[in-house]
Amino acid sequence: MTRFLISLDGAVDSLLTTLHSANRGEVYVPIIPSATIGDIADVLIDGRDIEKVYTGKILGEKMDEVLITEDRASQVILRDGFYVVTPEVQARPALKGEYNSKDCLISKEQLREIFVKLGLLVK
Repeated sequence: MTRFLISLDGAVDSLLTTLHSANRGEVYVPIIPSATIGDIADVLIDGRDIEKVYTGKILGEKMDEVLITEDRASQVILRDGFYVVTPEVQARPALKGEYNSKDCLISKEQLREIFVKLGLLVK
């Protein structure tokens, strides 16, 4: 499974940017990295002798997250580090397909750096 990663501060910053910059009918979607659940577990376990138990997905749970669907991709522009879904189709859209967490994966080392920066791990 893959999931997008955003900190609480990042979410608040995204909200404030949207409130300040969005035009009527626009939806702001932050451009953020993603990781597999397995990589997140591996980084948090950090080599310790902790058993991982794979339970499978819960009913209704998705394997990947989609923040912008393929049918909206033609309406997307880039603005200040965000994908902005506009009300109209764009001549040169910023996306060619959906914005999916499986397409934005970062390495375990990059994930570790993010967790260290957020104070979730000690370097």
